[in-house]
Amino acid sequence: MSRMSLVKTPPAVVFVAPMQEPSTATHRVEIATLGERLSALRLCDAEAITTMRRSLAQYGQLVPLTLLTERGALEIIDGFKRVRAARALGWTTVVARPRYLRRCCASAAEESPLDIYNLR
Repeated sequence: MSRMSLVKTPPAVVFVAPMQEPSTATHRVEIATLGERLSALRLCDAEAITTMRRSLAQYGQLVPLTLLTERGALEIIDGFKRVRAARALGWTTVVARPRYLRRCCASAAEESPLDIYNLR
């Protein structure tokens, strides 16, 4: 009867890049400068915009928009109803939190996540 011997191997070495703290900084941005190409992927009915408009009028903007910053342009990722409601109220600026696109993250989408959806 043969005996199998277990060979101890050293544990695999895994390199984990240091984690960067996400920016929590918010900025006031001009609504006119915001891109809305990703809005085609969101459902946004008139009743929801009316509800959001009432909320903005009564309480102000409680949650900042989330923006993608790519090549100096600002593209809305989250907050389409807030922007539309703010426009309806005559606002010219909103509070937003930009997220910067890293080159490594963009390469899978041929330099832009917007290319995935043919929104360029």
